[in-house]
Amino acid sequence: MKISLKDIAELQPGVYLRANENARSAVYLLGIKDFDENLNLVEPSVIVDRSEVKDKYIIEESHILFSARLVFNAFKLPKSKDVYVASNSFILIKPDLEKIHSGYLRWLLNHPHTQKRLIQLTQGTSRMPYISQKKLGSLSIDLPELAVQKNIAALYDLLNKEKTIRQKLTLKREEYLQALLLKKTMNNEQ
Repeated sequence: MKISLKDIAELQPGVYLRANENARSAVYLLGIKDFDENLNLVEPSVIVDRSEVKDKYIIEESHILFSARLVFNAFKLPKSKDVYVASNSFILIKPDLEKIHSGYLRWLLNHPHTQKRLIQLTQGTSRMPYISQKKLGSLSIDLPELAVQKNIAALYDLLNKEKTIRQKLTLKREEYLQALLLKKTMNNEQ
């Protein structure tokens, strides 16, 4: 079944807030730079005062952050006790969990086929591609049964975990080989 994103999720823009390192009740304001190339959250750095943040901007576990400028990725936050807020770099997607699984939606938005469609929806100059909240909401998506969505989301999570492990393994292997080569050159100097 095909359905528009706006019919299965609430979309709202992120918020602009100034950093406040002296905040009494701190929350993290997330921007694109707070995520790595694997779409995982790294150490967020911008702190804002919770009293300046409306509740509607607080990111919940089922919410998806969608980067609306330059690169169109969908991000999910890991489980955490920390409180996060979406900056104005994002469109906050709040899925109706009775209709769509948030992991499935994240997979779908990051899929290469969908990415091509998103690029076609861009507006603005070619130097700064941008997708409006309205155009994102009009995106037509395939909506299988929830059980199928959950399976797809689980496989996508496993794929991402495997990718992260492979990258760490490659880095460790390179470090090991570099150490061996350095040791070899040091042995030859004596």
